[in-house]
Amino acid sequence: ALQKDIEFIPYISITTMQEMRLLFRNVDKEMAAFISKFQDTAFKELELQINDIPKRISPIQLFTHVITHEFHHKGQVLSLSRHLGHIPVDTDVIR
Repeated sequence: ALQKDIEFIPYISITTMQEMRLLFRNVDKEMAAFISKFQDTAFKELELQINDIPKRISPIQLFTHVITHEFHHKGQVLSLSRHLGHIPVDTDVIR
C-alpha cells in the first residue's frame, strides 16, 4: 500500500536482542507511515498487486488482515510451547 520495496530480513540474521529491537523499531516506523498516509482514507479502496494479482482493497482491510494474521501466529507459538511442556508467558495486552 505504501508502494515501497521492502527488504525482508532472514530470521537467521537476527542473533541478538539489540538486532531484534532495531527490527521492531523499523516495523513501527513503517506502521506509523501507513497510518499517517491512510488516516483520512482508511475505507477508500486501493488498487494493489498481491502476488501479481490485481486486487481492490481498503487500507483498513489490509491492516486488519495483517493484524489478525499476526495473532494467528501468536496462538501457534503459545500452543507449540504448551505441547513442548512449557507454561507460556501471559500475552494479554490489557489487564
